[in-house]
Amino acid sequence: MIKIAMTGEGPTDYGIKEYGEVSWGPAYWYARKLLETCEANIEFVFLDKHDVRNMRLQGRRKLTGMGAPAYKFYLLAKDRGCSAGIFYSDVDRETGKKNTPEEAEKRFRNRYNEICEGLKCAGDSEAYIPMLPLRMIENWQLADKNAIETAYEITLQDKDVPAKPEFVWGDENDPNSNHPKTLLRRIINSRVKRGNEVCRDKMVEVAQNSRPEVLKSKCSISYGCFSVDIERIKRLF
Repeated sequence: MIKIAMTGEGPTDYGIKEYGEVSWGPAYWYARKLLETCEANIEFVFLDKHDVRNMRLQGRRKLTGMGAPAYKFYLLAKDRGCSAGIFYSDVDRETGKKNTPEEAEKRFRNRYNEICEGLKCAGDSEAYIPMLPLRMIENWQLADKNAIETAYEITLQDKDVPAKPEFVWGDENDPNSNHPKTLLRRIINSRVKRGNEVCRDKMVEVAQNSRPEVLKSKCSISYGCFSVDIERIKRLF
């Protein structure tokens, strides 16, 4: 049995644990689908973000940005008996900031390197990897039109979804912007019956129905990087 630890930022990405029961979010399912061909038996272990954040480090380590939380995640995962781990993080939270795809990719690379630096503080960290959409989990949600149609029981045209979903961005407070959350809500809410709007359960369904080959094509930078790292985990076990 291979235990893979996972943490993230909240219920709409890695999930939530209530009364001892874990309800996994879409990030878990994106990872799980890429591990379907792994021959080893896999068990995912939920690590609460607050437990990661509150863990105290012994000694001084020069880690920038998300490096320190990533290192704490690694230590906590090892303490829980895990031999691999996935550290989920959004990259961009400045919702009103306009930027170019080049600037967005640069921030992605910087965040990725910060997390890798934290995970590499220990010698056996090859099986511990970042999971980073170029912006946030909704960017990946926008990638597979068929998955959206299946989850929400709607029909979309190709023009309804962005050609390059990992780059869409805008002001979340502007209902007409291309902020990933706003755009996803606008696409869905204009076509579904009340009670079938965007929520965590529906986001999980989209992830469950998403096709890795489509995400690799449409989110080649962020999902492409994650899929390569997942392959490394599979080779190790």
